[in-house]
Amino acid sequence: MCFGPVIAIPFYQLGGYIAPFLAFAVVFTIYSVTIKPIIPPEVDELKEVEIDISRFSYKDMLTNRRILFANFALLVNIFQYTFIDPFLANRMTQDFDLGAKSASLLFFILGLGYAGACQGVHLTLKHISFRRCFFIFFILNGLCTLMYGPTQLLPMPNSLALIAVFMFLGGVTSAHTIVPTLPEILEAGRTEINYPPEVLNDLSSGLFNMSFAFGEILGPLMGNYLYVENGMK
Repeated sequence: MCFGPVIAIPFYQLGGYIAPFLAFAVVFTIYSVTIKPIIPPEVDELKEVEIDISRFSYKDMLTNRRILFANFALLVNIFQYTFIDPFLANRMTQDFDLGAKSASLLFFILGLGYAGACQGVHLTLKHISFRRCFFIFFILNGLCTLMYGPTQLLPMPNSLALIAVFMFLGGVTSAHTIVPTLPEILEAGRTEINYPPEVLNDLSSGLFNMSFAFGEILGPLMGNYLYVENGMK
C-alpha cells in the first residue's frame, strides 16, 4: 500500500505501461525461487487434524451479528481506502499542475499512516472495547475522508498540504477499524458459534479476504462513477 504506487510510477515513466508489470513479474519470480531455501521442508510433512467439515459452514458465521458487522466494517474501510484511486492523479494535474508522482506520494502518505498506526492498535484496545473503537474511529475516518477534497461544503482552502495531512490521518483511523476486524470475527466464532479452532481459522480467513476483495472492487468502481458524474465535490 505504501511502496506499490511509489515504485510503479518511475517504472511507468521509464518504460510505459508494460514496465511496472514486467518489474513486478520479475520480483515475484525471484521471490518464488527463495521459498525452498527459506521455508523448511518439515512444513510439508505436518499432518493436519482430520475434521468432519460438513457440520460447519459460512452460513452460521454470516448470520452472527458480530461477525457480519466486522466484515461489513472491513468492506467499508477498504472502500474508503480505494475509492480515491481512479481520480487522484487527475486531481493533482488539474488543481495543482502536478504529475502522477504526486498522487503516488499521497498514497504513500496514506499507507504510512496506516502502517504506523497498525503497531499501536493493540494499545488502543487495552483502554477501549472493540465496539467503542469502531464507533470512535469510524467517525474520525469519516471526517478525514471529508477533508480529502476538501469538501466544497466547507470553507476550506484547496491545499495540497491539507490533503496530505488528512490522508495520513485517514490511514491512522483506518488502521483502528481494519486491524480489529479479524480478532473480532475469531472471538465471536469462538465464543458464540463454538467452532473448533482449525475450522474457525480457515472460515474467518476466507470471510476476511472476501470482504477485503469486495471493498477493493466497489471502492474504485463507485469512486470513478461519482467523480465522472459529479466531479471532486
